[in-house]
Amino acid sequence: MVKWTWAALLLAGAALGQTSSTVAVLAGFDATPAPGVLGAMQTELRSLFTPAGLSLEWYALEAPAFLGRPDAVVAVRFTGACRWDWVSPPLPVAGVLAWTARIDGQLQPLVTVDCARISAFVDAPSEALLGRALARVVAHELYHYLTRQVTHTHSALNRLSVRPRDLLAPAAHFDAAELAALKKGSA
Repeated sequence: MVKWTWAALLLAGAALGQTSSTVAVLAGFDATPAPGVLGAMQTELRSLFTPAGLSLEWYALEAPAFLGRPDAVVAVRFTGACRWDWVSPPLPVAGVLAWTARIDGQLQPLVTVDCARISAFVDAPSEALLGRALARVVAHELYHYLTRQVTHTHSALNRLSVRPRDLLAPAAHFDAAELAALKKGSA
């Protein structure tokens, strides 16, 4: 809870609605992620948000550096181990893979991602594919916060119920309406 309080104080000074299109992502991990997972996740997120004119800058949640003047700041906490550990067959997974905090119905810039649950859900055969799956789950949650929308669409990235193949497919993107909402939300 102390880490979230620390993050909330940092986030209090950053507001959506400025003209910049930079999102500072303060990432915190329960355990050091595998380098291949982290690199693949960041690469995939860049490819998903660039068409919306958004640039994600990564900082350590536990010891963030000077953030400059980003358009938005979002703290993302990764619980469990973000490491590839191939298990066959896939384990049945119940519950949500990630969530964005809400207070009195208002979305907060605090996202929690359950790495262990995602890993078991997708049964990715490599670090790169686990990174891709994590990126798509993070993209889904960032979309909610940046657009201030709690509703879902039918696209692979923003549907209510995702399938492992949605998270592992070679290509994914926000649809035109989602890109427009992201642009509007970050303007």
